[in-house]
Amino acid sequence: MYFDPAPKTKRKDLYNFDEELRKFIEAINGSDRLILVTGLRRTGKT
Repeated sequence: MYFDPAPKTKRKDLYNFDEELRKFIEAINGSDRLILVTGLRRTGKT
């Protein structure tokens, strides 16, 4: 199998998504009530 279907638990598994992860963590810790994750299919949004 090309992709491991299991959830990612290590930061290194996120490849080049450091900026996206930073923004996501900021949104979670902020006062935003809705966080929408968008992107191309099969890019790990789940």
